[in-house]
Amino acid sequence: MADRNEVWDVNTMACSQRTNSLCTEESALPTCAALQSEISALQQEIVQLQDSVLSQAVIDQAIGVILVLGGLRPHQGIEVLMAVSARTGLSVRVIAGQLVDCAVTERPPEGIRQALETAMADARSV
Repeated sequence: MADRNEVWDVNTMACSQRTNSLCTEESALPTCAALQSEISALQQEIVQLQDSVLSQAVIDQAIGVILVLGGLRPHQGIEVLMAVSARTGLSVRVIAGQLVDCAVTERPPEGIRQALETAMADARSV
C-alpha cells in the first residue's frame, strides 16, 4: 500500500503538470490562478478527510478495547470514552490513540486508567 506522502507527491506533481500546460497563454492567467487555488484547496480537503478517516478508525478501535476491558454493551463504549475525556480534559482522539497503543504494549497512563475504570464502573451500574 502506498504511503500517504507518496500519493500526495504523485498527485501534486500530476496536478502541477496539468496546471502548467493549461497556463501557457497570457490570457488564461486569471483562469490558471483560479485553478491552482482550487487544486490547492481540494488537496487540503483530501488531507483533512484522510486524517478524519484515520482518527475515526482509532476511535472505533478504542471503543472495542473499552468494550472488552469493561464487559460493556456496544453503545456504552463511546459514552465511556467521552466520560474519560471529560474527566481528564484530553480529547477523545488523544485518549483513543493512547488506549489503542497501550492495548498491545502496556497499561494506559495512570490518569486515563483511573478515569477509564471509573467510567466503566459507572456504565456497568446503569
